[in-house]
Amino acid sequence: MKKLKRIWVKTYTKTLRILAPNLALKVAKRILFKPKYHRGVWTSQTKTLIQITRYGKVKIHKYGKGKCIWLIHDWSGSGHDFWPLMQKLEEKGYSTITFDFPAHGQNQSQFCSLPKMINVFNNIANSLFEPHLVIAHGMGAAAVANSQWFNRYSKNLLLVSPVLDTYKKLLHLVNQSGFDNELFDQAIHQLYCREKMLLPELNATPKLNEFEGELKVLYEKHCDIETISMNENLTRLKKGDLVTIKPLGYKKIIKSQKIINMIESYNVPKASVAQAS
Repeated sequence: MKKLKRIWVKTYTKTLRILAPNLALKVAKRILFKPKYHRGVWTSQTKTLIQITRYGKVKIHKYGKGKCIWLIHDWSGSGHDFWPLMQKLEEKGYSTITFDFPAHGQNQSQFCSLPKMINVFNNIANSLFEPHLVIAHGMGAAAVANSQWFNRYSKNLLLVSPVLDTYKKLLHLVNQSGFDNELFDQAIHQLYCREKMLLPELNATPKLNEFEGELKVLYEKHCDIETISMNENLTRLKKGDLVTIKPLGYKKIIKSQKIINMIESYNVPKASVAQAS
């Protein structure tokens, strides 16, 4: 069945590219740059700030008092995914800040991409006081590492199952599905024309190599191409603690004691009240 589906996808996308190129690009954009939609309901205990970005308004959610930790979500995730962790950290004397990237969670945009994530993160990061720890999940790690703000940051960074090379992951998914490679290349070129960023150049590993703060990585060990790619990237890092765990699923990781232990291993001070502009 998988082979038949792959053949069908290849035939359909190639034919569409040849007969209706404009429609083909719209279809490719919807497949490649439209995340799954998830929305969480925030409690009235959280403080909501509004930040204007080049892609519209973004709601920033702050919870708790104490030294601040930023929580950056993955592709097809949302800031609300971190709510169980935010509650635990509040009990331990930390404050937390999170938000939704375009087309994620409560954000009303239709499409997203890694360049959009980078630009939005830059807009938000530059409006806030520097955190004492940044936790980034999945593609959120690439958004943080490729930002201009990250060039100035030298404190603590925790990556949870990070996607370091987004282009390589996308290319693997395209080849696996049978999606027409030429149409994929055209969609990536169109993305560059809009955002002025080359996706193949946004591998996070070189940026993490230059990071001067304390880096820790927590990821699930799967026997698949993504884990092999992950290991190739991580082994090139010059420094940082790498902790592997058995596959749990992201929601269970966020609720686990393992991530709390890793956060507390940074010895993030809890004395003063975090602020946000």
